[in-house]
Amino acid sequence: MPEQQDPRAYSGSQAGSLEEILKEFSLELPSCEPEKVGFSGNATFPGQKLNLSFRAPKRCVDSFLAEHQVDVADPAHWPSGGGRDGDRVISPTEPPFVEKDMKRFGWKLDPSREYNFYDSFKTANGSLFRVLIDPRDAVQTVYMVSTTVGGG
Repeated sequence: MPEQQDPRAYSGSQAGSLEEILKEFSLELPSCEPEKVGFSGNATFPGQKLNLSFRAPKRCVDSFLAEHQVDVADPAHWPSGGGRDGDRVISPTEPPFVEKDMKRFGWKLDPSREYNFYDSFKTANGSLFRVLIDPRDAVQTVYMVSTTVGGG
């Protein structure tokens, strides 16, 4: 019998269960029971990855970030000031994550707004994530993309 897809998986995702993927990254969802959880990912080597979004109250988000070595008082911001990557010019409004993935997941960012951006989110096994937060509301939207999977 085919395995049921996790209902939180983004449409078109080949992800297994969120819990299986979170375990690979030594990550747990915030204890405040976040809403509108969505994900795409893979727990199997090679190619482990996790794209995750959810909504949660600001105090819960701040606590979640602080538990993972993020200085919530010192965010970078998106849109950024732009810059260069070698010979490539980076537009200040270039999305902070892979654009085709953002479209597939329905992650819509407004370049006229300022978002908090962190690239120091670290789990117990050393997995690293880039995190973008829409800080406008008391209930915040959090977008996370793994950059490195840590050791067991």
